[in-house]
Amino acid sequence: MGHETRMGVPLKGYDEHSALTGWRKVDRFRPGDRKAAKNTFNRRVRRQRIKIEERDDGD
Repeated sequence: MGHETRMGVPLKGYDEHSALTGWRKVDRFRPGDRKAAKNTFNRRVRRQRIKIEERDDGD
């Protein structure tokens, strides 16, 4: 079994996994916790996208 990914980026930690998959229906979140997990994941996706674009521009 591999790590679950979204948009080619692996999920890190329990919070991201439960906030971004079907487990969000089962797990209870405090106010703001789910949004915080989504923000950290989306930030990592954006940073990875920028890193890929910089690498492609360098060629």
